[in-house]
Amino acid sequence: MLHVVVFLGTMKLVLFMDLSSPYVLHLPFFSERCGAMRAIEIAYQKNWRSLWLDSDSTIVVSAFNNPAKPVTWALRNRWKNVLFMISQMNCIVTHIFREGNQVADLMANH
Repeated sequence: MLHVVVFLGTMKLVLFMDLSSPYVLHLPFFSERCGAMRAIEIAYQKNWRSLWLDSDSTIVVSAFNNPAKPVTWALRNRWKNVLFMISQMNCIVTHIFREGNQVADLMANH
């Protein structure tokens, strides 16, 4: 579950997304990174230039905070495109504990 906060001028939009695709590899890191990349792609397409991405995956947060780390070949082109999009945005990627993300916590416990 991804918690995305988008700032549109003085307005704050909070989105909760589960964007993992059933058609991708069923590895948690792969799905979580794909979900984060999809959130960024959506924000970029909608011209939302201030984005706060919260994830309960420390691996995903680490990937965005250390973008030079190698990624699997299946994601490499998309990852580079997303890094370009982020460079054009005011984007913050932070970690949130699952218990702090009430929607994700509720879904994980059911």
